[in-house]
Amino acid sequence: MERRYQGVYPVVLTPLTTDGAIDVPALQKTVAFLIEKGVHGLLVLGSNGESPFLTDAERRQVITATAEACGGRVPIVVGTTYMGTDQTLELGAFAREAGADALLSALPVYYPLEEDDVFDHYRILSERLEMPILYYNFPMATHLTLSPEQIHRLSTIPNIRGVKESIADLAELAGLVELTRDTTFDVHTGTSINFFFALQSGAHGVICPLANLIPDTLVSLWDAFHEGDMKRAEEIQFSFPELVTIFASTMRPHAVMKEAMRLLGHDMTPVVKSPLPQLTDEQAKFVRENLVKAGMIEG
Repeated sequence: MERRYQGVYPVVLTPLTTDGAIDVPALQKTVAFLIEKGVHGLLVLGSNGESPFLTDAERRQVITATAEACGGRVPIVVGTTYMGTDQTLELGAFAREAGADALLSALPVYYPLEEDDVFDHYRILSERLEMPILYYNFPMATHLTLSPEQIHRLSTIPNIRGVKESIADLAELAGLVELTRDTTFDVHTGTSINFFFALQSGAHGVICPLANLIPDTLVSLWDAFHEGDMKRAEEIQFSFPELVTIFASTMRPHAVMKEAMRLLGHDMTPVVKSPLPQLTDEQAKFVRENLVKAGMIEG
């Protein structure tokens, strides 16, 4: 039976040293922690993993370190954020050889693209890489907007196995679920903020950054839902408002998420890649206050 990409997938943060290099030991500790907490898979080099700001060498370093730490225990999905087809093919081939199970492939646009141009990009990826690929629907960042019907068309390409929907419209997500209901195409919400409601709409999982902070909580929500305990699943959905507040406090949450991880005892600095903004004293105070309110650290 073919593996399907369902459940809770953290968008793994990319730890950096104080001088901005990839902190491989910290990354591997994070990977081990997430797997121990029961996540169903890992997404590395996602938007909240700072992938657009990493060099090609750094991306390969992250992939290799993650594969070593994971050891095949859960699926690894590698994000690609290139505008060009050739660059995506190169990183995808490297990821495949390093042990990745699938790609999450966004298509940021510089020049406007027609639907057939987008279709051909993913067709080429499918044919050349011969590995599962998930489409990353993040129009706010990529400036590429596809309708559920257009994403459904992508799903007809062999090896295009799912989508991460980083959109706020649950009706749109539900529409795509309905269009692909009789296929092996997996629809994921891109945020834990609506995880329970996305599952009610037929979604197959969540790929999100908050799963770094509360992996076991989101796995518990998934388990409760699939055990039919809707009351418990909904209670869990509303049990982490302070963490949602931290994440939503800025349009560029990379540094605040790393600071939250650091305060929770993880071996991680809040350093992020330029030109992302570094953590401010005000943000550090805000993160601490909200973690105290959440009962996750002492005041």
